[in-house]
Parts: sequence; structure tokens; C-alpha cells
Amino acid sequence: MPNFRIFAVDIPMEKNAIKNIVILGTGNVAYHLSRAFHLAGYNIRQIYGRDPGKAGALARTVSSDPVSDLHQMYMDADAYFFCVTDAGLADLTGKTWLGEKMAVHVSGSMDMQIMSRVSENYGVFYPLQTLSENTPVDFSTVPVFLEANNKNNARRLTQLARGLTSLVFEAGSEQRLIMHISAVFACNFTNYLYGIAETLMESHNMDFQHLMPLIMETAGKAREISPKKAQTGPAKRKDMHIIDKHLERLDAYPEYKRIYEMLSGQIQDLYDV
Repeated sequence: MPNFRIFAVDIPMEKNAIKNIVILGTGNVAYHLSRAFHLAGYNIRQIYGRDPGKAGALARTVSSDPVSDLHQMYMDADAYFFCVTDAGLADLTGKTWLGEKMAVHVSGSMDMQIMSRVSENYGVFYPLQTLSENTPVDFSTVPVFLEANNKNNARRLTQLARGLTSLVFEAGSEQRLIMHISAVFACNFTNYLYGIAETLMESHNMDFQHLMPLIMETAGKAREISPKKAQTGPAKRKDMHIIDKHLERLDAYPEYKRIYEMLSGQIQDLYDV
């Protein structure tokens, strides 16, 4: 797979620059992206959500108008961001036609072409970050991966993205899918393993926070020397005495035992030299 190409910094100001935005969705991505655009000086024209209460609550935080009926959605915005689940995206794109207005989805796993059902001008704006409603995110540190159906739209999205972060890259739909799968391993699965560690520690009256220096050091080494070079532990050393002792102790946690055994086997196979 080729390396991602960073978009040029000296993107010229487009005559049809994106300034007014409608956000479709009220979940975590909609929440953080609408706030980031609002703080960067863009006008959030409207927030669409099937739940009027959620749409109204998000709209108030970004000085916008809520709407829960697609037929009442403003049609004078420059871009429409579909910040919904993949299933919701498939549903909404079958109910909406925006003509020449820019239509953008934010999914890591959906092909860009689904937006051709919505508009003649379309693209993808994928922020690679885990987003939780009550956890602030500094978007200047978030890489954004873009795709568009033509060069003009790519320039428009690039200019928009650079209002939030300098980390703006292009990525095709297949690259973005692999990136999303990688993110699930690096974030979602890893966080689940943190949860296992937290359960084990707390069930024996120990504080999960004692593991935090280890977690931070591991993440730092992954960044500095790569995960494969940073691997340590009994599985890499093939220390079966410790592994067997751990597995025996995990008899009380059969699900965790299966995960421990599977991951240990995978690590042993990887370092079987």
C-alpha cells in the first residue's frame, strides 16, 4: 500500500469555499465535529437529528438551528456532513438529494461512492480519533483523511480541514477501510484489554491506575521504536512456566483465559525465530 500523501499547505482560497455547514447526526462524531467547526469560525447552519431533543441540545452548543424532518432541512448551506452510523448513512442517502451541494460522510469503512446518491459533489472527511461525548478533543492534533470525487472538491475539503488541523491527508476508500480496521485493533480491542486488566485488578482490591505508567510507557515505545520491536513479556520469551501459571490462575475467568491463550500463541508464532 502506498504511503499517504499529505495535501499541500499552500491551498489557494476557493471562491466557493465551505463556510456554512449542516450536520446530519447527533452522535459522538457529530458532537465533536460540529463543535470543532464552530470554534474554528465556521457557521453550523443546522443540526439534523431524528430525536428533536438531541438535535436541539447539540444545536444550542454551536449556535445553530435544530431540525428533525429532512423536508425542513435548510438547502442554502455549502456542505452537508453525514455524521451517522454506516447503517444510518445507507438509510439517509436513500432519502436525500442535495443537487450540487457538497455532501460528505465521515465513515472509515464506507465507500465514497455512496454519496453519489446524494449529490453531484461529494467526498469523505475522516478524522482518525476515538471520540466520546464528554471527553474534549484538540482537533489540531487529529489527522484528517480526505477523498473527493474531483479536484475542485478535494481543494474545498482540504481548505476546510486545514481550518481544524495541519494533519490533512488524502486516502482512497480501500486505504481508509484498512485504516479503520487497524484503528479497531489499536484502539477498540486495546481498550477492551484495558477493561480486562481493570476488572482483574479491582476484583482483587487493587487500583487500575497502578498500571498507567506501564500503559503510557508501552504507548511511548510503540511510537518511538515500533510495536514489533517494543514487544516484551513471557509469550515473546516463550516462558511456558509463567504462561502456564497465569493460565491456571485464570481458570476462574474462562473468557479471559481463552483470550490470554490465543494472544500468547499469536505472539509466540510471530517471534518464532
